[in-house]
Amino acid sequence: MALVIIAIAMLMRVASSRCAPVCHLGYPTHGTEVSGHDEDLIHFSLNLEFLEAEMFLWNAFGYGLDHAAPELVNGGPPPIAPQKANLDSLTRNITGEFGLQEIGHIRSIIRTVGGFRRPLVNLSAANFAMMMDEAFGHKLHVGSLHSALLGYVGANSFLIGYLSKRLVAGLLGVEDAVVREYLYERAAEVVWPYNHTVAEFTSQISELRNRLAKCGVKC
Repeated sequence: MALVIIAIAMLMRVASSRCAPVCHLGYPTHGTEVSGHDEDLIHFSLNLEFLEAEMFLWNAFGYGLDHAAPELVNGGPPPIAPQKANLDSLTRNITGEFGLQEIGHIRSIIRTVGGFRRPLVNLSAANFAMMMDEAFGHKLHVGSLHSALLGYVGANSFLIGYLSKRLVAGLLGVEDAVVREYLYERAAEVVWPYNHTVAEFTSQISELRNRLAKCGVKC
């Protein structure tokens, strides 16, 4: 009986291999892979990827791309005044994963459209304090919050090549969703040593991003 079952299974496998179509995933047989226009748009966003990678890595681990992925910096200058953040274990783990994800983003961009030297990024507390002052419209006495802009949503509709679109689709990850959930859970908490809640900071930073980006609401 066992031999009969095995024989039937083998016959069914042979029949299915002859009849079932084989799907080959690939790229279009015509069209543009990556246009020069695409390269310009994606290279602009590469600047932001470098910024985010350095910010997340330094915040979580106390080191940046020079240690984590030195082959990506291509001789570019190190960031200005980075420092490890005082984070609880959950926030540190999330931030660290974001940093590692940004390394993957940079590699994907370089592999698809080429890259350039890491730009100089200012991660100093004074620079972020200036950003927060602008967001609130007045000087805050202490400040070191981080903010990074994402350029892919606006650029996506202007891309031409199918490889460019596939690249950007892969880069549009879940960072914003994770951060927003994290912020919503703590919306009513007061950010020490300020007299402003997490919700107030989030709202003011979003308004600043809208003003800087122009042409409609971006967040």
